[in-house]
Amino acid sequence: MNVLWIHHFVAGNAEAHEKIWTEYLKDAPRLMFHRIVQTARENLDDKMVTQLIKRLEGTKVSDGALGNAYSCLLDIHSVRGEFDEGLKALNGALKGKISLAAINRTALVRLRDGLVQAGKAFPHKIPEKSNQQQQIHEDTSSSSSSSSDDDVKK
Repeated sequence: MNVLWIHHFVAGNAEAHEKIWTEYLKDAPRLMFHRIVQTARENLDDKMVTQLIKRLEGTKVSDGALGNAYSCLLDIHSVRGEFDEGLKALNGALKGKISLAAINRTALVRLRDGLVQAGKAFPHKIPEKSNQQQQIHEDTSSSSSSSSDDDVKK
């Protein structure tokens, strides 16, 4: 049902996706919606991702999942050069909905950089990259040399 809901959502079939949502998905602990985010990003469709965000708020989806949708919205505004709109969207997300850490760091950096280039302030502190992200990066960048290091230590 989730895939069918996505299909109707992306196609703009409001009646069909609302019916599926109400009957099958509204209380689901997990929802798939990557295709909606991907389509909104490809088409720079802020209305589609805003509709998705409104649908996800108040559900059981994680802050990270909701942050993913908000990250898409911020990216769309940044690509369009709508940095003030992006900041409004971010501030709206932070008003009790999710934390700054749930938003994709790259989306925050793009928004901040666009505002700064326009001579405006970015009123939030972007979280540092997590140790887990740094470790993943280090592991993938050094994986080819790790076996030779082990051989030397033997």
